[in-house]
Amino acid sequence: MTNAELTTLLDQAEELTIVQFNHEEALQQFNTVLQYLDGTVSREGSLRIRSRALVWKCQTLWRLGRNEEAQEFATTALAVALQSNYREMEAKALGLIGTFHMTNRDYVQALAHMNKALALYEVLGNKAGQGRTLSNIGNIYANILLDFATGLEYFIRALSILESVKSEKESVAITTEKIGGVYFNLGYYDKALEYQFKTQQLYIELGHTRKISSINEDIGFTYFYLRSFENAMEFYGKALVDFEAVHDQSGVARIYANMGQIYKDTGAYEISLEYFGKAVSIHEALNDDFQISYALGCIGELYSDPAFDGYSAEKAEEYLLRSIALLQSHEGDGKIWAYPKYLLLAKLYKQEEQWKLHSEYYVKYHEAKDEIQNEAGKQQVQKHEMERSFAVERALAEATNEILTNILPPNITKRLLNGEKKIADTYDSVSVLFVDIVGFTKLSALLPAYELIDLLDIIFTRFDTICKKHGLEKIKTIGDAYMAVCGAPVLCDNHAECAAYAALEMLEDWELDRQFSIEIDLDFRIGVHTGSVVAGIIGENKYSYDLWGDAVNTASRMESHGEAGKVHVSEEFKQALQDGPGLSQASPMSPMSLRFVERGELDIKGKGMMKTYFIEKADR
Repeated sequence: MTNAELTTLLDQAEELTIVQFNHEEALQQFNTVLQYLDGTVSREGSLRIRSRALVWKCQTLWRLGRNEEAQEFATTALAVALQSNYREMEAKALGLIGTFHMTNRDYVQALAHMNKALALYEVLGNKAGQGRTLSNIGNIYANILLDFATGLEYFIRALSILESVKSEKESVAITTEKIGGVYFNLGYYDKALEYQFKTQQLYIELGHTRKISSINEDIGFTYFYLRSFENAMEFYGKALVDFEAVHDQSGVARIYANMGQIYKDTGAYEISLEYFGKAVSIHEALNDDFQISYALGCIGELYSDPAFDGYSAEKAEEYLLRSIALLQSHEGDGKIWAYPKYLLLAKLYKQEEQWKLHSEYYVKYHEAKDEIQNEAGKQQVQKHEMERSFAVERALAEATNEILTNILPPNITKRLLNGEKKIADTYDSVSVLFVDIVGFTKLSALLPAYELIDLLDIIFTRFDTICKKHGLEKIKTIGDAYMAVCGAPVLCDNHAECAAYAALEMLEDWELDRQFSIEIDLDFRIGVHTGSVVAGIIGENKYSYDLWGDAVNTASRMESHGEAGKVHVSEEFKQALQDGPGLSQASPMSPMSLRFVERGELDIKGKGMMKTYFIEKADR
């Protein structure tokens, strides 16, 4: 198969898993692509195809619940993405690895990988990736670390980005649903309902029947907490009909239990007991211990209520103890749900005047409560440690970007951050400028080292300011020489005019802002030439943006063959200046304020005889 055919197969496989949810067939096609690549000689483009296939295979395995296999592929997927310089797949692989760490409860690594993915998506301008990653980070804060405020902040940022991407309607719905969940956990039930109804409408538009059922259940639950039982029963009823239609027994059982709570709170105890019993039966058939324990606890609480005609301390004790036993064997949040049952038992024993058991379970309740609060404290410490770690990483990243921006032209820095490894461009017409300090050798012998450095800093800082003003890019300094260019890496039609006015401003009289141990009388020799150059990045660890070509050598010769206090230019520069399109906004002067003083023909080292000029202001 050709690369084009393999790419088409990948496109089809992605549609199968994303749109049609046919993960098994999609996985087969991803495997077909990888098996074919394993049996062929590597060719141009195939590494990127392999990277894409590995990342999507990893994600599809995850969707199929084959988590261990997915995690095994994740590291390989990331390595191939890095090898092929496929930044989109690199970001996707980082996000997947972050999800795996989250599942393994390594939240520091989860957030670290997700934040790296987010940074990559931002560099790539991938709004969909940014929004989904922000939503995943918010999920860790809100639903795992229980930092609802931080989680909400991430969800809202995610939603604002995702809403601008037409293809991300499902992600918008999921994130809107998460925001509703956070508001519910914060106790802002009216706000929770606002987002839950928005979510409901989005799922209706998407045609997601199961999601509509779940959000109706959530709306019913929120109305229950608002003590709006009639509305709660309405939405529980809608959810129940939908769950029964798709044979979702777990959903049906949850609704029975929720309805049972409403019947209990409204005094319909017998009906309540019936609904709790239905929930237990279904959950037992499904072997769902956690949900069984919840329903058993509800029945135990009902039997312990003196207002219930069927009040039975023995049955209450039996159901509450069964509930606790199941919860204690449940990993994760089991103990969080178990400890309130200790309090119910303590109250029951108090009602029955069984003081020893009352004291025992009252102590157990407080011990469990303290343990959970300590866990919460540990999570808070962990969260602060993560935030501190991320703050350091962000500061380092910002510092790196700032250093790169100061060393390299901004658009070159952006290209490097976007993943370009080799940057080499040809520019047909630029103006190259060289400046040299006259008598620098003598100055360097007379000045102390720290004063010499201060002097160079003052001079070159001023030159930097002048170049920025006129649209030139500083290339480098070599000893006491300063090199700049106009027309690269940012194209500029009137580069000759800009270079001319920058050069003339460099010669203007200016005072030093500090005293030196000897009198400083500065003068400069400047040369400018126009021609073509090659420009690019050299080095891997220490980047340097530089120019190469005859135009660079000629500009250097213009400087070395020039005179102090003058700007020496070539015939090519004069022609470019005269033929230019007119002055850009970068230079505040008019072309009419310049004049050329013919110098005649000179024998320029390495160039032979050349006709050259000095340029001056016309009013000089």
